Amino acid sequence: FRSITLMVRFLEDRKILPTDYFKDQEYLGTKDFTSLLRHPRALLRAISRLEDDFNGDVFHIDPILRDILSTVDDSELTAIANFAAGNMEGQQQFFWQRYSFRYLPVEVISYVYEDFLGGKSQAYFTPHHLVDLLLDEAMPEKDVFAALESHDPRHISSSAAYTILDPACGSGVFLVGAWRRLVGAFCLLAKTPTPQALKKLMTDNLFGVDIEKESVELTIFSLCVALCSEFPQ
Repeated sequence: FRSITLMVRFLEDRKILPTDYFKDQEYLGTKDFTSLLRHPRALLRAISRLEDDFNGDVFHIDPILRDILSTVDDSELTAIANFAAGNMEGQQQFFWQRYSFRYLPVEVISYVYEDFLGGKSQAYFTPHHLVDLLLDEAMPEKDVFAALESHDPRHISSSAAYTILDPACGSGVFLVGAWRRLVGAFCLLAKTPTPQALKKLMTDNLFGVDIEKESVELTIFSLCVALCSEFPQ
């Protein structure tokens, strides 16, 4: 649920969601997702809509959460709503006000998520300079380019060109970095790659595993945003 809240905030700041997305009477006319946190049934309808609109597991609602939101009293979510709105005392006060995702790269979401967990998780996120160092070793530009020349994703029958597996993917910072390098090399072959070719490039070559379900969801989300950012229109 924390990851859903974080992802929606990212979409709202980036204007990917229309400003009136949650203003329907179906959602009680609320102005944003944070406001919905005080209304469990309306919140459930909104997450279901996000699940349909984004057509995948990014906003998947597990049965336990669905049952809770279907039966819980409004007052039971007050603490979560206050937290998200920055109305709680302590270290996390004004959490949302501290971040704006409008101009921040999607990789930053991993560090925001670490802050969101408040140090209560065993997750450790890798600094960017170490990510770049490891990717420099694992993905030399000339090797990636040569692999893409031999396995061009513009051809439907082509196989994986340069497979990357992150066995503890966290929120996807390594895989997003690997994606940027794959795209950079591919653009030397195709100046204006199509969405279909880039989607194939991603699904054929990038793989991640993590013990934390929320981390996997954030990785999927981060990669979706990274893919969409290649097509600002």
